[in-house]
Amino acid sequence: MLHTELNRHPLEDVITEENPVRGTNHVSIARRAIVVAALADGATLALLPALLGEGVRFYRCGPAIAFAVSQSQRVEDIIERLSAVPGLDLVDQTDAHVLITLSGPDVRRLLAKAVPLDLHGQAFSIGQSAGTLCGQVAVQLSRTALDAFELLVPTSYAGFLLEEIRQMGREFAFTIGFDQATA
Repeated sequence: MLHTELNRHPLEDVITEENPVRGTNHVSIARRAIVVAALADGATLALLPALLGEGVRFYRCGPAIAFAVSQSQRVEDIIERLSAVPGLDLVDQTDAHVLITLSGPDVRRLLAKAVPLDLHGQAFSIGQSAGTLCGQVAVQLSRTALDAFELLVPTSYAGFLLEEIRQMGREFAFTIGFDQATA
C-alpha cells in the first residue's frame, strides 16, 4: 500500500487555520526545515560554521555534536559541503525534528514558564544554543534575535509541546501558524 501523505507536516492537523492573523507575539512552525547532525570532536566542530554558507544556522549542542539547520538549502548540499571534513560523521535528522520559532516582546516571559535557563541577553546571547527542557520536552533552544528563539523539537513531541506553548502563551496573546515563507 502506498502512503499518500509522505509530505504532510506532523502538525498539519494541530494547526487548523491556514492563514492566521499574525500577532505581535507569534509562534511560527517551519513547514520544512533541514536538520543535519554533525558528530566530531570539538576542534572539528569549530571548523564547520565557515563551511555552511548563507541560509544555514549552526547550533552547538554539546562537546561532540552540533546541528546545521536551514529552511533554504537542500540536505544533500549541506552534507556535500561538510563531508570533506575528516573525522566528521553526518546524519540527516530532518524527519526527526520540527522547527518552531517564538518571537515577540513577551517571548522571554513565555519561555520563563517552561525553560530552566536565564534567557536575559547578557546570559544567553544571540547565536547561543543549548539543549534544555521546555516543559517536559527535551529541545535544542537557540536565540536568533533579541526577541526571537528557535526550538528544535523531536517530531513525536511537537504536538504536545505546541499545545503547552499555546496554553502558556495565552496571557500574552501569542498567535500560532505555519511560516508563510516556507509554505
